[in-house]
Amino acid sequence: MADWSRQVASTSGAEVVVCGCGTAAFSAALAARAEGRQVLLCGPGPALVDEVTVSLAGDLPTSPTDEHLARLVARVESVGGLRDGWLDGPLTEMAADRLLAEAGVQVLLYVQPVAIVGGEAGAQGVLLAGKHGLELVSAGSVVDATADGALFAASGVDFLAPESVTVGRSAYLQFCGEDLRGLPDEVNGMALAARHTQPGEVRLTVTTDAPYDGLPVPDEAAVTTRAAVEAVARVARTACPALATAAVSHTGHRPLALNVRRTLTDGPAHPRWANVFGAGAWVHGDRPGDLDRLAVGGTQAGALAAAQARQPMGCTTTAEVSAERGTVDVVVAGGGTGGAVAALAAARLGASVLVYEAGQFCGGIGTGGGIHVYYHGVRGGLQDGIDEATERIGEALGGRERFVGFSPEAKKIAFECALAGDGVDVRYEWTVADVVVRDGRVAGVVAARPGLLEYQPCACVVDGTGDGDVAALAGAPMTHGRDSDGVAHAYSQSCGTLQGERISFTNFDAGYVDATDPDDLTRARRFGIQVYWRDEPCPPGERLLYLAPLLGLRQSRHAVTDYVVTLADQSRGASFADDVAYGRCHYDNHAFDYENESDEARFWCWTLGRWRDHMRHGVPYRSLLPQGIDGLVMGSRALGVSHDAHMLFRMQRDMQRIGEAAGAAAALAARGATTPRALGAEPVRAALAATGALLSDWDSAVVAPAIDELVPALAGDGARTASWQLYLAGAAAVEPLVGVLAAESAQARWYAAATLAMLGRGEGVGELRRALAQRDETRPMSTSDTHHAERSAPRWKSAIGLLGQVGDREAVPLLAGVLADPAGDADALVGAVRALGRIGSAEALAALEAYGERLETGEDVPEAYLQLSMGGGRRLPRDIAWFVRSALVEALSALGADHRHLLDGYLDDERAWVRGRAVQLNDIDPAARLRGSGEAARLRLRH
Repeated sequence: MADWSRQVASTSGAEVVVCGCGTAAFSAALAARAEGRQVLLCGPGPALVDEVTVSLAGDLPTSPTDEHLARLVARVESVGGLRDGWLDGPLTEMAADRLLAEAGVQVLLYVQPVAIVGGEAGAQGVLLAGKHGLELVSAGSVVDATADGALFAASGVDFLAPESVTVGRSAYLQFCGEDLRGLPDEVNGMALAARHTQPGEVRLTVTTDAPYDGLPVPDEAAVTTRAAVEAVARVARTACPALATAAVSHTGHRPLALNVRRTLTDGPAHPRWANVFGAGAWVHGDRPGDLDRLAVGGTQAGALAAAQARQPMGCTTTAEVSAERGTVDVVVAGGGTGGAVAALAAARLGASVLVYEAGQFCGGIGTGGGIHVYYHGVRGGLQDGIDEATERIGEALGGRERFVGFSPEAKKIAFECALAGDGVDVRYEWTVADVVVRDGRVAGVVAARPGLLEYQPCACVVDGTGDGDVAALAGAPMTHGRDSDGVAHAYSQSCGTLQGERISFTNFDAGYVDATDPDDLTRARRFGIQVYWRDEPCPPGERLLYLAPLLGLRQSRHAVTDYVVTLADQSRGASFADDVAYGRCHYDNHAFDYENESDEARFWCWTLGRWRDHMRHGVPYRSLLPQGIDGLVMGSRALGVSHDAHMLFRMQRDMQRIGEAAGAAAALAARGATTPRALGAEPVRAALAATGALLSDWDSAVVAPAIDELVPALAGDGARTASWQLYLAGAAAVEPLVGVLAAESAQARWYAAATLAMLGRGEGVGELRRALAQRDETRPMSTSDTHHAERSAPRWKSAIGLLGQVGDREAVPLLAGVLADPAGDADALVGAVRALGRIGSAEALAALEAYGERLETGEDVPEAYLQLSMGGGRRLPRDIAWFVRSALVEALSALGADHRHLLDGYLDDERAWVRGRAVQLNDIDPAARLRGSGEAARLRLRH
């Protein structure tokens, strides 16, 4: 076995810990909670009752006898989600989540239950693995409700394994007629069954057998059944007139296993630990799709666990791997937007490749995040072949005209077939939980799934996790979010919808999330899906087809690499000698609170109104190499770009390009017995040129005119561009800009003053003060514009931040006036707080303290909202109260005043990104505050 182990101590606990995401786990958790126990339900997710919500096989031929399942079915039926014994997937997910919340069951998704920790006296806790590494949760009793008794098996309990597993994958078609005659009983040797579900919708289920490989759903079955969807759709649309114009809208993310291994113990009790019980088809030999039997077994196990639960106590364990696989050339951690292409690139250069993918499919946000359109970016390379296959398969699934953008299911199949054809070993539902580093070089990864913790040695790793998990676990330096408060880009929770006769999606921003924290990911998912809940059936034409299984995580960690791309690089159209990729987009920041963004971001968007201005730039090979770590290449959005630069460089096409470059680098380094850093860029560039990913005619450079040409432009249509270029010119532009302050043109004076402030000069503060005092509503726009530029701000609001940058003490009364305006602008309010903090005078301190006193007496703050991108969603409010209070405490603390009590209500906030910042502003050692969020959260053990 690998020379690897980790000491893990518990930091939280519950009286009853239920492990699993299926119907049995759901009923077990509710049964234990009904006995008055504190319950934690944990599993990989992304949804509970996963037979219905993940496999989308919600068949319920008879009324349920289990009370908890009966309540769930009644709740789903009340909103139109039960039809002829079939449960709607998205409505079931939302209803199950609501029932658990109402009962007070705590839920932790995005973690793999690895092992029960116990001794002679019984079980003491459960070892979990996730993006954050390993975690130990203390437990008074445990229910193993995993799909195949993974925790029982890991503890040494004997099982009878089947020779093969029968699985069924569901595919849903829209725009269907009623008469299903003509459908064959099998396609390509796989059984085919059909049934109507909702009006105009038909479910086709393809069933096949695969050799048992130790997993509930064999990886072979996952691949073959997904690939079969194309043939099934083609045959169905040809053979059945009622389906001739139908289109596949979505499929089960995971096939449903129809048989599993069975424990040789008698009943649900663990043979060694009196406080451990099992729930699932593996206990009684039931069919895994029998929802009522699963629920009955879960209720029985939950009640037994509640009766045997003890007070959870702190515990420790030594985590060790249970298996070690043979060495491969390249491990790709995460088969998402970049990772899937990285695996293809590495395999096509002759490397042996293994992919650990935490989900049930490859392709990332375009296949499982509900964003099946390309928004800018640069074509070229291996992604073009995937796009061509997606178009071809999309024709079989319903035709190009049936989809907004491309068919996400077609792209899933395209990746599945390409990866299998190139011999890539894709292992679904595995999470990389640790990294082995020897002498500064990554030697392998430790991956987890229920009941298993294995070590995979390799020559090189591609970090395709999107959040830089591998780089962070390896000890590479990382950044996270914006400098002001650590907040990353807003996340979305998309869904599939019908848009007339086309399959489309809804995309809205649901808030902010710390994507590195499973607790916060769970909170974000649960909040996001509940936005769609209605207490009555949806009107015709507004029904959800599916809830996107992936959160739309636009950003979290970034590796600090050998070169970090900046917004200045992008605006100059920089190219580098070691370019391996490109970016093309505008400053697509979903934030509206530019007072919390960087000075450059605020200047670019608020002052200059350049949010929509497109930029093109190169990406150097060095931006893929984390500082201080060898044997690791960044193959995702977590590469080396600044927070500001990330807003442009995160489009699907560009992430696919990054994946190809990373995969090529990893393969060439591995095959050459060297590291990606020692390899250098040229071999990678040559490989990319061979696939068309390296563009011979790329020219992105922006040539700035001379300063004496830029200065006159401040009075005309080119003022916004000229102002930025003068800012980039630096000190050489100061004297000419000072001269413009006496110009006749008010526009020229304004841009000169603003640009000088960006350069740290105060000569133009009179113009800035005037704009603020007069509440100048002029927005940045050229004389030929017919509308205001998006994300721009009126001059008076831009002046707030600029006056703070130059520390203008005479502006304090004006800024205090912003704080005193009861009908003020939310962003101006926070901006004024930050500006006064930067000025830092006694008068500024007095203004801030006066405002703090008003907040303490209950003064309201203005409202503000997040972005609605498309579809029939709704704009959600931003928590301005938090941003105001945290900015105020930060400013006052910097000036020596203590108003930390303004954050007392946030120290146990359910949002990890808020809680962490509140702890930081209160100068509390984060290690002294264990994870959790107050009385409503998991019991925190204080040692």
